[in-house]
Amino acid sequence: MSVDVGSLSVKELKKELGARGISFADCFEKSDLRRKLQAALDAAPAPAAAGETKAPAASSSSSAASNQGSFSKETIGAYECYTAIFGPKKASPDLCCIFMHGYGASADQFTDIFTGLYASQPSLAGLTLAAICPQAPSGAGGQPEWWPLDLMQWQMAMMGGEAAVAKMIRDEPAGMATTRGKVCDLIAAVAAAQSVPLSRVVVGGFSQGSMAAIDVALVGLDENLGGVIALSSFPLTVDTWAAKCKAEHAGLRVLQTHGIQDPLLPYASSGWLRDLLKTNGAEVTYETHGGQHDIGDPQKAFSQIAAFLASTPGLASKC
Repeated sequence: MSVDVGSLSVKELKKELGARGISFADCFEKSDLRRKLQAALDAAPAPAAAGETKAPAASSSSSAASNQGSFSKETIGAYECYTAIFGPKKASPDLCCIFMHGYGASADQFTDIFTGLYASQPSLAGLTLAAICPQAPSGAGGQPEWWPLDLMQWQMAMMGGEAAVAKMIRDEPAGMATTRGKVCDLIAAVAAAQSVPLSRVVVGGFSQGSMAAIDVALVGLDENLGGVIALSSFPLTVDTWAAKCKAEHAGLRVLQTHGIQDPLLPYASSGWLRDLLKTNGAEVTYETHGGQHDIGDPQKAFSQIAAFLASTPGLASKC
């Protein structure tokens, strides 16, 4: 049966890729999913049609003692979230990781990061992790956003030179404070439900989601999280972030990665963010890759994220 790639929804594209055993962790736009599926269709025959049978997979003696990481939807605080537990079955997880998608994206586009981590990174074998991917609400333009983003204003600032960019990164975007409060409530609810302290909660994100994660960690909370993962991020409200980092969050662990060819959030801006955090006491692990506005090579990204998660203080005896 032929597949009309252009007519499929995001959910249908991911289902088709999954049926072929193809990871889509590196796909952040619908066009990425389409290209990957089309390439798979061009290179190989379609999977078995409905009604055809396959030999059952061999059972694993360890399956009953481990969580398979199947995502389900639930509402936590203000957000609809995709949630799953990965790793050995325990009364409570060793670590919680909340990951926030970028502008215009959806939460389920990032669930595959966690699936990829546990499929490829042996350093996480003994770690039980609760993964939570919240969905941002849709804004006036119909795009999911953590706070309203004026793309024209953003582009004009990028083209306006140093003075325009300097002003933009000092102003707090409208709606950012509201999101900060809601995400703080989400973090508190997750920590309480999973019986873990904030020191074992890692909050991360991609693009606008990563900016929200950093803002919450520095401005919204009074104590340090277990860490922040900032993929393709950008500095905002820099004076506030710098002051809060220095006064209240020295030692905050941050994993920051950025593509050197990023056309949306310039590579140079990643250095501004890195220096702001490091100068004011954060412990920053800074990695670059050759990609654009993406996570780069998925396996390399998985390795970096796994190493960061596994090095969370207090987990040495658990991994």
